[in-house]
Amino acid sequence: GLARYHAEHPDLPLRVLHQDGLSYVGPEGGPDIVYLDPMYPEGNKTALNKLSLRVPRDLAGDDPDADQLLGAARRLATRRVVVKRPKHAPPLDQRAPNHSHRGKAVRWDVYLT
Repeated sequence: GLARYHAEHPDLPLRVLHQDGLSYVGPEGGPDIVYLDPMYPEGNKTALNKLSLRVPRDLAGDDPDADQLLGAARRLATRRVVVKRPKHAPPLDQRAPNHSHRGKAVRWDVYLT
């Protein structure tokens, strides 16, 4: 996906980093935007999700540091942090976002820095 992005948008730089987000310090000035997609909180419905959606949760478990990750992302980003959340879930760390964009099943909370 990243190679396809660079081929289609050679003038727009994009880097994907794979490491512990809480310990990442980043370059001086940091990125403009940090996008967080933490594991969704466990739901209370009785029907099971499709197997392809259950496997990542089984492998990764819950995301107990998601609230801390929001704070780290807000310190790092120079403009905003965008967090993908289930439509009816509370905001991370009980912090109200500056604004939200709602879809049918999810919302994106935007925190300005």
